[in-house]
Amino acid sequence: MSGDRYYYEVQFLKGCNFKIGVSSNKDKVEVAFCDAIEGFGFYSAGQLRNGSKTTGSKYGKIYRGQNQDIIGVYVDLIDGKLFYSKNDEVFDVAYQAESLKRNDFYAACCCLTKDESFKLLFP
Repeated sequence: MSGDRYYYEVQFLKGCNFKIGVSSNKDKVEVAFCDAIEGFGFYSAGQLRNGSKTTGSKYGKIYRGQNQDIIGVYVDLIDGKLFYSKNDEVFDVAYQAESLKRNDFYAACCCLTKDESFKLLFP
């Protein structure tokens, strides 16, 4: 993704420990994408993650696989904004950063605990 506006949705099927968002680094597979500064994530406990695996500000609402929650990711690489939705309820801007205008980004989602699962719904 670069220089445009994008949207994707993921449905969480099983589990309760996930991160979803975007990352400009596709090579660091040994850590969750948003543990690095190049990653912007929404953690399932209702917190944002950027450059940290343990701390982040409260955001949105908790989401779980048991509830079959659907998280939407809205990425605006023109204005440098990123925001999320849960089951069609759109939340305020989660991130606004110049780096969201300058870099190529990749959709990112990860399970943090064994036997969790999700599926891509859209695009």
